[in-house]
Amino acid sequence: MSILSCRNLVKEYAVGSEQFTALDKVSIEIDKGEYLAVTGESGSGKTTLLNLLGLIDKPTSGEIIIKGKNVLADVKDPSSLRNTFFGYVFQNFYLEPNYTAFYNIEIPMIISGIPAKERKPRVDEALKIVGLINKADVKCGKLSGGEKQRICIARAIINEPTVVLADEPCGNLDSANTESIMNLFDELNKSGTTIILVTHSHEEALRANKMIKMKDGKIIEIESN
Repeated sequence: MSILSCRNLVKEYAVGSEQFTALDKVSIEIDKGEYLAVTGESGSGKTTLLNLLGLIDKPTSGEIIIKGKNVLADVKDPSSLRNTFFGYVFQNFYLEPNYTAFYNIEIPMIISGIPAKERKPRVDEALKIVGLINKADVKCGKLSGGEKQRICIARAIINEPTVVLADEPCGNLDSANTESIMNLFDELNKSGTTIILVTHSHEEALRANKMIKMKDGKIIEIESN
């Protein structure tokens, strides 16, 4: 059953006096528990699609449907969906370097209004899942790249999202850390979390159960693994 889909998504940008089409009438259906890899060269529209699906950006036209509702027309507060339905993992981490790993993970729960007594055990559990319980009180600016990405994953799953969106999560990591991070995504998917992974790496994409290839803002190929 589809839990997230889009219909005829278009995203245009003004470049000087001209319009640039970053996404051109893209439609996809994503089922609960699916592991989808989005591939293609730079500029193909991968990240644009991810940002629109994750409600980080708004399309020029088209529909985004979450659990049967057209979000753009029927949902008054998409920020709540962003914080609970989705978890986000970015190539550049976007952690607060002067905050501890614990606090960086805790932030989405604070935004959601979860009481402090409930937050600590949940952060501890997330840190255990990513293997960094011993780094809870370390400021993120002092962590390695691989450790930062693990903290990002812990932050992404802290509100138990239905879908985790990952944009080139291993783009800044060496091969050993890449393998470790990809194993974490495998485990999350096995536990029932839907994963949408944007990647340049064919090897990473093969870990998903479905791949879509993009070019010039369009989906040109769909393949099941």
